[in-house]
Amino acid sequence: MRRILIALICCLLLTMAASAASYVTDLQSTTTVSSDGTCRVTVTTVLQLEEDPGKLYFPLPAQARDVTLNGTITRASLSGGQRNVSLSGLIHGPGLYTFTVQYYLPDSVAEIDENLTLSIDLLSGFSYPVEK
Repeated sequence: MRRILIALICCLLLTMAASAASYVTDLQSTTTVSSDGTCRVTVTTVLQLEEDPGKLYFPLPAQARDVTLNGTITRASLSGGQRNVSLSGLIHGPGLYTFTVQYYLPDSVAEIDENLTLSIDLLSGFSYPVEK
């Protein structure tokens, strides 16, 4: 009888959803366009982590240049056609983290049919929902 009760409790625990919902509590993005068509993009993110994510990366557009993380020049790696900045040096387990990524996008303004057109990639590939 005791074994059945223990087995029943274990089955119940296995079927319960264990969710540690990590999410972005705030995301601010600023883009400045220069006269030569280059865009400077600054993204400040506040990330609430409920568990240690292991390796964590912030996605960038493929053409991003001169990337900084919290004001320090950093390397962006290319993986699966996606350019990423590693956040592993900033993240040390669960908690609230704020970081700023800045990069430049060359040739973001083009003349099409005598009109100037701004073309920049939006944030894509980040694994956490944005609350604000």
